[in-house]
Amino acid sequence: MWFYEYNGEKVGPIPSETLKHLAAHGAITPETHIWRSDRQAPVLASRVKNLFPEIVEAVVAEDDATDTIVLYLTAALNACRDEDEDRLKGHAPPIHAIHPFSISEILLDFTIERVRELPVPAYDPLLPLHQQTKPVRQMFEATVRVILCHRPSYRTTLGEIRRMQPGRREDIVVYECKEFKDGEWIFLDAALTR
Repeated sequence: MWFYEYNGEKVGPIPSETLKHLAAHGAITPETHIWRSDRQAPVLASRVKNLFPEIVEAVVAEDDATDTIVLYLTAALNACRDEDEDRLKGHAPPIHAIHPFSISEILLDFTIERVRELPVPAYDPLLPLHQQTKPVRQMFEATVRVILCHRPSYRTTLGEIRRMQPGRREDIVVYECKEFKDGEWIFLDAALTR
């Protein structure tokens, strides 16, 4: 049996199957604190073996992409959904413009629908310095379905917004994901489509 933290409170006990179900549907994120009933100290859900891999494997197997993209995007979007600026700023590798929505909107949920490999652009050292970019090792495009809603005011808590879900709508965000030859990654949103 397991316990997990939700809005600062300990919830449970729940069986392992329920824990996996909550993890698969985003109610438990890799950063959620969880406890086994026979242990006192909490651990991060990301440290529990086989709790999240099925989500990653489903996307990766379908598109033959590395699980790195899915893991990085999932962690960053979870931070964005929880409005955890410190976690988002400290995200490694850096993800730029991960939440390309209006400041008056919040991210309720997301689903990474597709990750596909893109051709790597040719590196041309003869270009003028201001036009050069670092050599790219690999590139991917990630398509993410997001569920957004309007924030009535800055005094409205995240819990209240999630309960009311004013102006709820779905959108698609396409991210361009590049890994440079020095091992650095960059994620840029290409479009927010309707």
